Amino acid sequence: MADEQQQQNAKGRGFVKTITRRALAPVVATAATAATGYAIRKGTELWEQRLRAKVQEKGGGRALARDTLENAAARVGGPVSEKMSGFADKVGANGGGQDSPAPAQENLVSNAEREQERRQREQRRQERRRALERAKPS
Repeated sequence: MADEQQQQNAKGRGFVKTITRRALAPVVATAATAATGYAIRKGTELWEQRLRAKVQEKGGGRALARDTLENAAARVGGPVSEKMSGFADKVGANGGGQDSPAPAQENLVSNAEREQERRQREQRRQERRRALERAKPS
């Protein structure tokens, strides 16, 4: 009799556990979503109010990255330090440490090229759809 009672208790606990999980899942998901939204809002505020001005004072993102890499290389030492210094030089070499967008001519893609790429993408999509249709069981 004791075994039957233990089995019933175990089944009851399993049922309660399952129901509790199913009931709490939406609450947990909602809380996680709310926490993520809050973190994003506060992170954006922190960036705007405090960090952006400091990054600009240092000369922009590239200059800050170069300085950070150089400081880290000085503290680490050894062969890793040499690699970090080389990387810092590469980061700083682009635009002299200033955040500058690429020239407009380098970013331009002609409308004809864009249209050709769009047609190719559409053609690949159609080929995938046909392959899926052929693969479906009758």
